[in-house]
Amino acid sequence: MFDNRHFEISNSEAAGMDPVQRLVLETGAQSLAMMGLTKRITNRKSIHAGCCVGNDKLDWGRIPKDVQIGAACGGTSTVLAIISNRFSFCFNLKGPNFVCDTACSASLTSTHCAKGMIKDRAYDPLEWFLSVGAHLVLDPVGGLVGGTQSHMGGPYGRCLTFNASASGYLRGEGVSGIMLKWGSLLGESDSILRATQIGQDGRSASLTAPNGPAQYEMIARAVKEAQMTPPESTVWECHGTGTSLGDPIEVGAVRKIQIRVPRSEPLMITSNKTNIGHLEGGAAMGGMCKCVLQCKHGRCLPTIHLRTLNAHLEHEAFDAIFQTEGAAYHYNQGHSQVSSFGFGGSNGHAIFWG
Repeated sequence: MFDNRHFEISNSEAAGMDPVQRLVLETGAQSLAMMGLTKRITNRKSIHAGCCVGNDKLDWGRIPKDVQIGAACGGTSTVLAIISNRFSFCFNLKGPNFVCDTACSASLTSTHCAKGMIKDRAYDPLEWFLSVGAHLVLDPVGGLVGGTQSHMGGPYGRCLTFNASASGYLRGEGVSGIMLKWGSLLGESDSILRATQIGQDGRSASLTAPNGPAQYEMIARAVKEAQMTPPESTVWECHGTGTSLGDPIEVGAVRKIQIRVPRSEPLMITSNKTNIGHLEGGAAMGGMCKCVLQCKHGRCLPTIHLRTLNAHLEHEAFDAIFQTEGAAYHYNQGHSQVSSFGFGGSNGHAIFWG
């Protein structure tokens, strides 16, 4: 249950609030608590810190409700910007605040923007930046009909990423986030964000068709920003929606990056959509949280439901393993990379180390 009194929200306002707003508040509050910050502390003194949310749905305003939303609260209960605005209001944050929508890559795009802002130490030095990805299926009929008509939703009730039988994805739900801080914080950080890059497909076969060369160029920029070589990649978290077209194109871009320099150990390739479904606007954050955990514990988390590899993946063309079991890193430390591709062509890639 949502404890609205903890956030100093009235019963009438809480009754009509978008559940996404509630979960962003709770997720962010947990992140702050891990740093020793509570609402009582932030009420006394403001913090120059930021909050951003990646979200691509506003279902709450489209569904019938049992509660009557009052005029005073109606303007804030169903507005996309309020998802992040409310968190900064509740916790007295004075830094940048925004919601980002680039479809499935929304939370990686917002994290990339947050990274750029927190790197500005000359004019606007932020203490930290909370980046959250959120997705709830509050209007399943609309999403189901749209996904079925566009052949994105699969018939099996799960994501069969990398499978020969892959034919679409399962919609998942979740809210997760990461806390970005500036500097060499090895003692208190779970991993280091070495690079993020975003880009756009431009002209491709259709508006929603992925563009392999554009994905490759964007990932290559991230590798260059991280000042690493391709063989230093340990785990590659694919977008992996489980579509017959998207999976081979994405793996083809990975192969093109990896064959530039010989590897001493196979690259471990995974996708968490087989575990938690496709969180759409919050999908990239789920992948980034997985990368952070992998870096923290030095283990690769597996892809499930993988029976027969898609013959079009070109998996024999480079040194890689599609990981179906948990496995330790080959060394004590390594890089975990994650890609996220919006269905309209907005792409992102992030590289973590730990």
